[in-house]
Amino acid sequence: MRQISVVFDLDGTLIDRDSAQAWLAFLAQSNISGAEQARHVCDKLMQHYDKGSMDMATYTLHP
Repeated sequence: MRQISVVFDLDGTLIDRDSAQAWLAFLAQSNISGAEQARHVCDKLMQHYDKGSMDMATYTLHP
């Protein structure tokens, strides 16, 4: 039986790119509805993450 590994790297530590941003870029290039808006939101979150100013309560949607 063939085994498949799937890696999600959300901060660029395992692969040279954030996998969420790469996936959203692919969806946007494929003209998937809502992908460009999701990509913009993800980009803003990653800017805050990179600066160390990401609000985890807002990120997880738990006030």
